[in-house]
Amino acid sequence: ALPISGKIGAEGETQAGGHTRVDLYGEKSREEIEDALLCFYSPLLKSKLFGQEQIDSWFPHMQDLVDLYRGLMLAMRDKFEEGMKFKETRGLITCIGDLMLRRFRSYAGDKMVEVSAEFAANQAAALEQIKHARQKSKDVDRFFSRCESRPICGRLQLSDLTSVVVSRLARYPLLLEQILKYTPENHSDYENTKDALDACKAIFCIDIKSFSRLIFLQRVLAKVNDIVKTANTRKILFEIQKRLDTSGLEKAATQFEELKDFNLTDESNELYFHGQLGWKLNKNRTLTVSLLVFHEMLVLLERNEDKDRYVLRVRLDRSPVISFRNLIIREAAFDSKCFFAVSSTTTTPMMYEFVTQSSDERKLWENKIGEAMEMGKSGEELFGAIFGIGSGFRSRVG
Repeated sequence: ALPISGKIGAEGETQAGGHTRVDLYGEKSREEIEDALLCFYSPLLKSKLFGQEQIDSWFPHMQDLVDLYRGLMLAMRDKFEEGMKFKETRGLITCIGDLMLRRFRSYAGDKMVEVSAEFAANQAAALEQIKHARQKSKDVDRFFSRCESRPICGRLQLSDLTSVVVSRLARYPLLLEQILKYTPENHSDYENTKDALDACKAIFCIDIKSFSRLIFLQRVLAKVNDIVKTANTRKILFEIQKRLDTSGLEKAATQFEELKDFNLTDESNELYFHGQLGWKLNKNRTLTVSLLVFHEMLVLLERNEDKDRYVLRVRLDRSPVISFRNLIIREAAFDSKCFFAVSSTTTTPMMYEFVTQSSDERKLWENKIGEAMEMGKSGEELFGAIFGIGSGFRSRVG
């Protein structure tokens, strides 16, 4: 299969007519990976061994992956059939630049990377859950053994198949680089192939002039890790949102009315850091709260363990959602484990005192909030819409 596992001929020679020979049958097509994964996914849905939600968490974006790569494989086969019509190009694909350019240009390329990475995001946990399920049930173990024994899996186990989904991303530019190397500059496909290679590198923000395989592989991993991190944080936010209790806001002052419909999972909310610490209400009372650090705000959530709920509540006329506009973070002079957040977005400045377990933990919180404030300066419009704040964004760490 040319796009993933095709190999330049051993001689590395340009064939008659300026065509580079690529072995279409040199090794098992990685385009068949999706078909192999479907051998697990589809029967699992019919087996009733697990619920649909559980199966989809193990194989996220399965249909998207199938559509993406099956479409590419069919396009490659069409190119192969074209070559079979003429004696001098029989067994050859003479032009793939246009096809690969469509694959990697702008949205299409980003979509392929994101879908592949999100599929991989939960694979370690998924494989561990499947392993545990196989140990507990002979029926489940027999089911997966049957799936893995099918010829299309090529003697690969499920863990091997899932790892290919992301690892093959690095093969595209390496293949295109080799094809371009043996394609004459006057060949009709040279420019398209070169543009496709450049587009492929651009997906991972690689400097075209200083491209190297090592740098590309590092960028692939970095990009995938970013997407995996985003997917995991979005999952955290959805879990919290499902358990979010805003009933305590019903008796709050009118300026907090907007919070009743507060949605953590809004696309504009980018979670940067989160954890537990103490919110000191007075000298005799400190609440343990979950503090969510977004790029534009802090969100304070109380935990109701009995009802398994996260509670959004106004305390002492202080909002549980703190805008970064005109926010100052300062260490407490009297205690190295405490810090203050002073918000002056209203006519009366609001001060929050937070208590950590150590001075190192306090420094960590200050640094994370400071970093988020720097990254979230562009979020002023969001808070302007929510809190009626005008222009003149100012945020700093003291």
